[in-house]
Amino acid sequence: MGMTYKGGSPTFRSISDNAEAMKSMQEYHFQDGYFGPKHRLSQHSHDLYFDDPVAASKAFYDKLAYGGIEQRLGNGHWLTKMKDGTYVDYRIVTSSEGSPAVLINVKDENDSGGIRYHKVHFSNPKNRKDK
Repeated sequence: MGMTYKGGSPTFRSISDNAEAMKSMQEYHFQDGYFGPKHRLSQHSHDLYFDDPVAASKAFYDKLAYGGIEQRLGNGHWLTKMKDGTYVDYRIVTSSEGSPAVLINVKDENDSGGIRYHKVHFSNPKNRKDK
C-alpha cells in the first residue's frame, strides 16, 4: 500500500511543484520570492488581506502543501514536509496577531522554485494598520 500525501496527491511533491501556479495568482501578490507585501514591523513577515482570512489561509496552505506529508499538531496547527525538505507550517491562530499564518520554511539549498523563507499573515482588510 502506498503512502497518502496531502490533498490526495499520488506523488510526493516539492514546494516548487505547487508554487509555480500560485505565483501568477493576483490575490497572492507574489514578488521577489515572497507572497504578499512586507509586514511593517517584521523582517520575515508578509501580509495578505481577505474578507475571510481563515478560509483564505486554509486555501493558500492547501495549495502550497499539496502532495506533502502532513502532521496535525493540534489546536489549529498543521505541519507539512515537502519532497525538497521545505516545511509549510499552518496555524489558524498565531500568538503574535491572532490571525492565521503560513510559515514557508525553505532552506537555501532547497529547490524552492524561487520561494524564500517567510511567514504570510492573513488579515481582514478592515484591520489594516498600514493605512
